[in-house]
Amino acid sequence: MWVRLGAFFLLTLYLQGVMHLSPVMTGLAFLPFPVTLGFVSTRMPKLVGRYGFKRFLVVGPLVVVLGMLWLTLLHSGSSYWFGILPAAILIPLGLGMTMMPTIAAATSGVPAHEAGIASGLISTSQQMGGALGLSILSGIAASVTTGALHLGSIEASIHGYHAAFFASVGFLLLASTAALLVIRSPKKPIAGDIEALQNSQLQSSLSNH
Repeated sequence: MWVRLGAFFLLTLYLQGVMHLSPVMTGLAFLPFPVTLGFVSTRMPKLVGRYGFKRFLVVGPLVVVLGMLWLTLLHSGSSYWFGILPAAILIPLGLGMTMMPTIAAATSGVPAHEAGIASGLISTSQQMGGALGLSILSGIAASVTTGALHLGSIEASIHGYHAAFFASVGFLLLASTAALLVIRSPKKPIAGDIEALQNSQLQSSLSNH
């Protein structure tokens, strides 16, 4: 989830500092994000019940990687429709594929009376990871920007954003690789567990907001 926070923060700086959008228009520019995330997330329980959670934990980060790589193409003359919108769809698409499967993987094999504790630990780790990831990405962006000030303030800022997005790509590839090599998915997902997972996902989402 820290990828979402980092992308939001850096894109907000880009939209207001480079594209010179107002705060209201900046907020509207992010509208495709919650729409896509909500659409995908509501369909994941059924898909996880049919196919298991591991494949989504592998593919989801790779979809987010595509969105991050798209953002590395941004420049001072980029338009919203071709520079921002594709990433604003790809990133939540990938995140939506991983949110519920993450909870499913974390609570798989956990006794029913401890499912709430496991879900709470996931929410806590997401909050801590979000703060840590945001500080890392913003630090990378600031450092690269400082070293590129000879290009001008706007171009230097864009170089910093690109560096942070590339760093995100590296972390996401590690996450996808870890899911592929470490996580074990039950051969036959239990359909009866999906309702509990939906409740855990709802609780996690509410705690994150």
